[in-house]
Amino acid sequence: MEYLLDKYGLLDIINDPNTSEPIQLAVTFDGGKVSRFLGHVTGGCKLVDKCCIDPKSGDLLFGENGVEKVQSHVHCFPIKVAFAKDMKELYRVEHSDFFAFLKDYERENGFCVKFNFPQDMSSIWRTTGRGETAKVKTFPCYCCAVTTATLVTPQPKEKCFRGERCRQPKCYRHPMVTAETFEAWAAQKVELEI
Repeated sequence: MEYLLDKYGLLDIINDPNTSEPIQLAVTFDGGKVSRFLGHVTGGCKLVDKCCIDPKSGDLLFGENGVEKVQSHVHCFPIKVAFAKDMKELYRVEHSDFFAFLKDYERENGFCVKFNFPQDMSSIWRTTGRGETAKVKTFPCYCCAVTTATLVTPQPKEKCFRGERCRQPKCYRHPMVTAETFEAWAAQKVELEI
């Protein structure tokens, strides 16, 4: 990790005691099928910080004075590959050490590095264990407290977030985030960090 950060001019920023803003790195996961019964999930880092420099030229990599059309192969680096079916358990078993490494790296560097996790919908479903389909999942939505059982249950009109604007005789809208949702997310976060 430090080799990459050094080559792209970010390690000096991290080690500078006057650094007030953490550098940004994106961590993404993506998978695909290798054969009918085998797939792969690759986790990697993508350099996205505005201070990145091109190791070859020394110019800014992004931004107004940087290279405007940077292809992702220039600043994306696979870190860990697992050959298995892309599912929730894979992230807990095979990639938990990767999550732990990122968390420790942030802490060891005084939080001068910030890892962000932009992902596609399928990856969010797998890493959170929520979403995908209402027929087989307890939580068909990754961002709210709706369960499969309550999804088809009309809500009391006073609970509708639209209030008086809701003209439906039966309201099926559910609150996006509740205290229970935050508690469940906190428990899942702790579980992923173990």
